[in-house]
Amino acid sequence: MVTAIGSMASVAVIDSIRERWQTATVIGTDIYPEKWLAQSQNTDKFFQVPRADHPDYIRIMSEICGKHHIDWLIPLIDPEVDILALNRETFEKEGTIICISGTESIEKCRNKLTLYQTFKDDGNVNVIPTYTRLEIAEKFHGYPLIIKPRKGRSSEGLQILEKRNGAGKIAFQNGTSIIQPYYDGEIFTVDIVRDFFGNCVSIPRKEYIRNKIGAGLTVEITNNKTLEKISATVTEKLNIYGAVNIEFLCFDGSYYLLDVNPRFSAGVSFTIRSGFNIVKNHMLVMMGNELEPRPEIVEGIYMKIYTDVVKN
Repeated sequence: MVTAIGSMASVAVIDSIRERWQTATVIGTDIYPEKWLAQSQNTDKFFQVPRADHPDYIRIMSEICGKHHIDWLIPLIDPEVDILALNRETFEKEGTIICISGTESIEKCRNKLTLYQTFKDDGNVNVIPTYTRLEIAEKFHGYPLIIKPRKGRSSEGLQILEKRNGAGKIAFQNGTSIIQPYYDGEIFTVDIVRDFFGNCVSIPRKEYIRNKIGAGLTVEITNNKTLEKISATVTEKLNIYGAVNIEFLCFDGSYYLLDVNPRFSAGVSFTIRSGFNIVKNHMLVMMGNELEPRPEIVEGIYMKIYTDVVKN
């Protein structure tokens, strides 16, 4: 089962499964109706399900898994990763393995304050100073400052404060946000997969054009040994297994860890096209196997294009 098949990663994920496991049955889910989703044509069966924050989400998903004998469940968006990580046992009783990293690892990845605290004293990974009190950030850094939800996604709720105002103060008082100095730099992301034996393969890329939710539309893939080394350190310290996407900011000549997304990135197809099928290798890890060797990747600029699909 592949969830959120309307998301940008779904084409690469489903196509990779079809290519490697040709006899597999692929079931798709999404919050939108089947006729609205082009990718529903590439599944054997489709189910419209509630949002991940709906009280019936886990019950409905586990019932589908049990009824249709789902062996592997691959969530593609953060809200589903969050809730499924906390309800693994419910699905394991139905014989379904949720194909994500460990629950403790995911909790650290998804909470930006915890992520900062994990690496702030690590000499090998730079992190941006992070605060829970506006006046402390003001004192040490001044403006501009940036406010982010502790467990945000796709740039939702992000505010850049040029000066002190009520919005920043309110966002801070509710205890769900962090505040950081605003660093204006270049964004790099790394698709990385790690197996249970400690092996990892990573493919870094520089992001030139991103949409409003932070998905790369034009990127450049190169061999960046520095980012590969930092990313390996991050996944080892967080005890990650399977595939994740790590975001970095390059500022003043240094790379700063921004986010660890415990799922496939929207740009996972770039990594596959560069020569390494990270989706296939993610599933090999979930099945208890070692990773394939890292190939010579095809460096260059990669771009997404949009196309039209008509469903009658």
